[in-house]
Amino acid sequence: MKRLLIPFLSSCIIFLHTAQSAIAMGSSAQLDIERSGRLIASSYETGNPDKKLFGLHKDYFPKRPSDLIHKTKPISIYTEHALQETNSPTKILTGYKQFKKWLVSVRKNFRFPDNLEVRVMSTCIDGCCRYPLDGGISHNHLYLLQACFYTNENKPYLKSITLHDSD
Repeated sequence: MKRLLIPFLSSCIIFLHTAQSAIAMGSSAQLDIERSGRLIASSYETGNPDKKLFGLHKDYFPKRPSDLIHKTKPISIYTEHALQETNSPTKILTGYKQFKKWLVSVRKNFRFPDNLEVRVMSTCIDGCCRYPLDGGISHNHLYLLQACFYTNENKPYLKSITLHDSD
């Protein structure tokens, strides 16, 4: 019995150590995605495409929304509507200049510029951060529903944004 117990315990220790290392590596990428979700939400809410998050440690990445915009990979912007039966055509942006132009345009051209809203971010699963509309929605608001990211060389980049127009 004792001869079986020692190899079994050794195997358990090795397994737990390996699992702990894998969790540690995964949590770093997860934290980067969650920071990215907060940056995009802040950028959308304030209309400032390059403002640092308050209280962000100097060594964190990403620091600014511009860090999340890849120079050549497209970003898709989807807008779903509460009352219209068809959704708006998907906008495709490439690069920071187009992202900045889109963000400024949304703020200037929405029916009521002060009605661009983001709810509290809930979860980031599979690279997508969600901002649920729990508690109902207000008329004539444009809500940020979801921001999705991909990683390239261990850095998160914005892949898509989903908006909800409450018409």
